[in-house]
Amino acid sequence: MKNIRTTLLLLAAAWGFAACASDEFENPQSVSDVPEETVMVRLCAESTIEEETKATLTPDDAETLFTAAWEADDCLGVYTTYNGTTKKESNAALRYDGRYFSGELKTQEGVTAWNYYAYYPYQSSNSAIPFGENRTQRGNAFNGAYDLMTGSVENVANPQPGLDAEGGPIAIAMQRQTAILYFHFTTEEAWAATERVTRVELSADKYISGTVKFSDSRHAFEIGSANRQNGITLTFDEGTAPAAADLKAYFNIFTASSNIKLTLTVYTEGHKLTLNKGAATYAAGKLYRVAKSVPAEAWQTYNPGPLPAPELMNDADHVAVSSNAVTVTWPAVSNAAGYAYSYVHPVTNEAVEGTVSNPSVKIDGLSPETPYTFVLRVKALGDGADYQDSPESSQTYDITTASEPVGGQSYVWDFSQLITETGNITTEQAYTSNGMNLTFVPGGSSKSAKSSGQTYVQLGGKSTIKNKIVTERYWHFTAAGSGILKITFCSNSASKTTEVIIVNDPNTSVESAKLGSFSVTGSTAEEHECNLTISQETTIYIYATNETRYYKIEWVESE
Repeated sequence: MKNIRTTLLLLAAAWGFAACASDEFENPQSVSDVPEETVMVRLCAESTIEEETKATLTPDDAETLFTAAWEADDCLGVYTTYNGTTKKESNAALRYDGRYFSGELKTQEGVTAWNYYAYYPYQSSNSAIPFGENRTQRGNAFNGAYDLMTGSVENVANPQPGLDAEGGPIAIAMQRQTAILYFHFTTEEAWAATERVTRVELSADKYISGTVKFSDSRHAFEIGSANRQNGITLTFDEGTAPAAADLKAYFNIFTASSNIKLTLTVYTEGHKLTLNKGAATYAAGKLYRVAKSVPAEAWQTYNPGPLPAPELMNDADHVAVSSNAVTVTWPAVSNAAGYAYSYVHPVTNEAVEGTVSNPSVKIDGLSPETPYTFVLRVKALGDGADYQDSPESSQTYDITTASEPVGGQSYVWDFSQLITETGNITTEQAYTSNGMNLTFVPGGSSKSAKSSGQTYVQLGGKSTIKNKIVTERYWHFTAAGSGILKITFCSNSASKTTEVIIVNDPNTSVESAKLGSFSVTGSTAEEHECNLTISQETTIYIYATNETRYYKIEWVESE
């Protein structure tokens, strides 16, 4: 059970852990000279509430506090140090099985005193605790994934992990690091009994959420100054949205600021409710309840409109054909959350459907130098609140795949091997693969950089690149004949659409000299491999409309 007033987590050694004779520790060795061994420990949580979990909180109106128990498979992150050193058990996971939190910690002979640091919810990468501006709920139940907690106990004198000086279990008091706002709305309007809530938005005049990490040096939650948000959007797991007649919405919020002004907006399938709260200070570890019976006049009629249908075009700018695949792209639809597509595979006759976040669909499994006909159907997906799904667009495509470039020379420029230092690129640079040069013409803030252990070249395109001549910040090489150009890249920001444009003449407007293009929106963690068939001898110039990261460029000559 987790209780904001009384919860204790008890850390005990597992059964079967051998006790050591007391004289073994009279003259201990330095722990740095002794190998570590792994032992199993159990973190024991008291449980006094039957059939209660932290996903079904019971608010206490009298004290603005609440009680909740642990759920099966809840997991704590635990760090340990011992003998006053900085030696750590790095982010060990202890999982709840209905009675204990169990997991492995490391110890050494010669250990005499322990420090324990615990946090919840556990993340294998503790730099990515889920506490952003987008949250989910299952119906009216609280989601414990945002219930940030920490706890510690230090200078525990016992050679065995998990036991205090008297041989009893270690107690770690877990403390909530956020305030919880609990909104409970009821209404007797007839429509509200069947009309579902689609989204609840909480906005503030100060930051209340952001990108959070657990610091293994300070043993505390930290939020980056550049990633703070003043809002939280709450949606519901599929099929669980509550009726508007009885809505319960929970928001864990940061409390670093005082006198926060809040605005809560509730969206249903046909109505909208807005509530403003004056400046107030919310303390970590407490739940604040707002319960209201909403009168009819407070609800506004609200009819979210559909998105415009995607524009599918059957031309060289939007259809890229290789020897075994075809990729169809289309202009992004503003405010679309993604795209649903369907087609009948031209080889297997299988009905294929799915969703993509970017305006692009690739059909592979084709044969070289073969004509194919297929119909692609696409609709833009709305958010269910401000925008509904668009009408469906359809387009028939007649394509012939390119010849298989088997046996042709291959040239691969892998920037993770070529570029070893970060910094601006101020001079023209050429990289050689199998005797062919890929040359970069610098300009502006062109630079190489590193991200997540992978080296890349970062290009920032001009705002005028789409229709005018661009004479800087591009790659180029001369192709002796036809072949396939392959580029692995990603855009810089999920909010920007990057277009990579390939032309055959830098002295002519981009639109006139374009051989093809790739368009993508996505974060730097999303890699995209794009292929373009070139049918003739030419010099190839590669540009980008927005800042772009290239990982690899490959040219495969046709045989």
